[in-house]
Amino acid sequence: GEVASRMTVDHIQEQLAAKQKDSDTLGNNEYGIFLQTVIKEVNERVCIAGRDPDKLGMGTTCTLAAVREDTLLVAHVGDSRAYMIRNSDIHQITTDHSWVQERVDEGAITPEEARLHPRRNVITRAIGLQRNLEIDIMKLEIISGDLLLLCSDGLNSMMTDEEILSVIIKGEPDCLCQDLIASANKSGGHDNITVITAQF
Repeated sequence: GEVASRMTVDHIQEQLAAKQKDSDTLGNNEYGIFLQTVIKEVNERVCIAGRDPDKLGMGTTCTLAAVREDTLLVAHVGDSRAYMIRNSDIHQITTDHSWVQERVDEGAITPEEARLHPRRNVITRAIGLQRNLEIDIMKLEIISGDLLLLCSDGLNSMMTDEEILSVIIKGEPDCLCQDLIASANKSGGHDNITVITAQF
């Protein structure tokens, strides 16, 4: 996973830098397609690298956010998450590509049961796992005061959405990431925790 995630981040940075002038002229719908293309390209690279016996089966989740004037675009695959905090409410923007989310969608288990389920780490989509990868694209208008939160499942598997929101409401903007990581660690910290916040 470490190799796959490094490859993914490096390729996305390279492509965004190399194609910045061309992509700046795109409308938001076309830009969403551009983000999908970038992720599909890195997926192909990770799939090929994953043929190496030392890297067999490697994969990574990816939740990529781009801000274009007053529009947020999110490209997403896996079970990392994007949340929008608006008017003291928390909204999950992305949908987890996981075995437990499929059971929630079927009505077989509740979201709370999914959070604690022993198979909660079984993901159904990830970069590097399959050549024909489906990537979700979300588009959302940004309002002044919005706060975007991107996180790995190491955060939301340890804390409910309400607990995440409580830390954000009580915290200072410059300390939110560290506050959330500390709270997740205090609740068990069973997995790596990655947190990024952006205040608009």
